[in-house]
Amino acid sequence: MSYPSYPELKDSGFEWLGEIPKHWEAIRLKFLQREPLMYGANESAEFDNPDWPRYIRITDMNDGGTLKDETFRSLPEEIAAPYLLEDGDFLFARSGATVGKAFMYSGKWGRACFAGYLIRFSPKKEKILPDFLKHYLRSFVYEDFVGESTIQATIQNVSAERYASLLIPFPKLEEQQSIATFLDRKTVELDELIRLKERQIELLGAKRQALISHAVTRGLDPSVKLRPSGIEWLGEIPAHWEVTRLKFIAQLQTGLTLGKEYKDRETVSRPYLRVANVQDGFLDLETITTISVPEEEAAKCELKVGDVLMTEGGDLDKLGRGYVWAGQIESCLHQNHIFAVRPDQTRLDSFYLSYTMASWYGKNYFTSTGQQTTNLATTNSTKLMNFPLLLPSLQEQKTVIERLGRETQDIDKMMETMRLQLDQLREYRQALISAAVTGKIDVRGVSV
Repeated sequence: MSYPSYPELKDSGFEWLGEIPKHWEAIRLKFLQREPLMYGANESAEFDNPDWPRYIRITDMNDGGTLKDETFRSLPEEIAAPYLLEDGDFLFARSGATVGKAFMYSGKWGRACFAGYLIRFSPKKEKILPDFLKHYLRSFVYEDFVGESTIQATIQNVSAERYASLLIPFPKLEEQQSIATFLDRKTVELDELIRLKERQIELLGAKRQALISHAVTRGLDPSVKLRPSGIEWLGEIPAHWEVTRLKFIAQLQTGLTLGKEYKDRETVSRPYLRVANVQDGFLDLETITTISVPEEEAAKCELKVGDVLMTEGGDLDKLGRGYVWAGQIESCLHQNHIFAVRPDQTRLDSFYLSYTMASWYGKNYFTSTGQQTTNLATTNSTKLMNFPLLLPSLQEQKTVIERLGRETQDIDKMMETMRLQLDQLREYRQALISAAVTGKIDVRGVSV
């Protein structure tokens, strides 16, 4: 759907913003603050007393603008007092992977204070509506501001002083309200479409995993004789299959530890894989880093065709993900947080091992044995190599691989198409927000 443009425009005075509606203003965030931007309390999250003010941290914030109930923590009254929030206050993440994340606090969550890695902005509500600013902080403009404000080579950080310089284009309160109301309605509609698309992808993923799981725990012959596996949570398996541990039929190669100094030693420059390159079922090779190490160190960490890669840690639902290295990058090394499992190819096919790790029983093993936090988990080399492996003959493994390749191909294509559609929906959502809050479209006469 197309929307009208404003009839009269003016130069905003900022090249990257261009023209804005003639009756709008464009000023820095610091001129819209009720009081100076403030860092939060440097206190550990030890208490969960519901009678004390809630202690909001970055990990408590959902992307949808709500707070997680399961991570509730609080601070004693006397400690929380200087950091209490008011309805409509904003919190900005100032460092780390979540730098730039913005959250609007609502009084409906009760009394609350905030942690030291957050910065509070209290708006002058007679100048700018929190609901308008909430949407502005989801725009491409704000995203670009955060990207330009961080130092990518070290720990990402945006200070209170830098946030204070954020440029805000905005109209008078009545029009701000019109824009906020319009975007509230449209984003709810788009969020529902996004949710449905995510659910479709989730269901396809579950179907894919079910196909894989049945093939690597029961085989392809429905009439095969079964026997107890000896693993309580697994049940019966084909009687002719072997149950063994990964350590008996594969070797483990650990990777490079970054930051080492090699004084007075001759080095070679090699590409190497980082954790970010190893995704769930695929490799992201768009950005590959190089490293200089002695030749003998490189030899210990060089990937070979057929290695099954998995990460030491990550999101809880992705722990144990494995990908077969096909030699996409010559002489490539790997980081120490990536394990390279090298199967004995006379007994275990690399692709069969990868499928097994992707099955429900593979996922269950790594999530149940991994060390877990709120939404992250880690494993180690001992747990990995003790992975219980159900082992048919090599010929049967290859038959399973061929069947799964055919059966999952169409599912993979559908999932890829849906992921593209999902990306397009998210991009359209942000583009619509950006256009409305910067005056590129006029939504004043659009019915809501």
